[in-house]
Amino acid sequence: MPLGGQMQLWWDLNTTHLNYALVGYVADDEYIAFGPALPGAIDRLMGYANAIAGGVNSSSGLAWATDMFMSAYIPCDTTFSPPVGVCPVSSFLSPEQQSTEFNPLIAASRMNGITTLVLSRPLANTSQYTNPINVTSSSFIWAHGPISSGDGPPSYRLAQHGVGPNDYSPLTKLSLASGTIEGSNASFLGACPPLLV
Repeated sequence: MPLGGQMQLWWDLNTTHLNYALVGYVADDEYIAFGPALPGAIDRLMGYANAIAGGVNSSSGLAWATDMFMSAYIPCDTTFSPPVGVCPVSSFLSPEQQSTEFNPLIAASRMNGITTLVLSRPLANTSQYTNPINVTSSSFIWAHGPISSGDGPPSYRLAQHGVGPNDYSPLTKLSLASGTIEGSNASFLGACPPLLV
């Protein structure tokens, strides 16, 4: 399924997990992200959304992917308790809860400017900071954007995405089970056009 002109989503479902590949033609220091909006949200879907963000640095070979929660539309600010902004879910959890938090990254690659992340996430919510996925109709958000310079994990340094239709967007009432969007006759099952490099 195309996500704007620079990203694609490929997925498979089983009874407990959404397994998917997120592909983006993005700069080396950019993240790509996709995840469910707060169930029932109809406006400003990024508020309280729960997306997995990740990337691959081609010079270091380091790949990362982190389950994120968006309590405010700002970079993660850990001077508050709990943290405020676009923060890793783990930053809201106790050490005991962190030990049971899932690792979403299965595989990753970066070649010719294209980042590919193979990810898996439970369909059920695993904490108050994760949103469940209804496979017949859920709303999602996706985005890509730069990572700010500095120390610390990239998941704490996500900068705001761009403002164009190729930078972010909501997907409302997407059925992962049938590959359709409510009110549309288009099906997103099958082949996706290649990203232009």
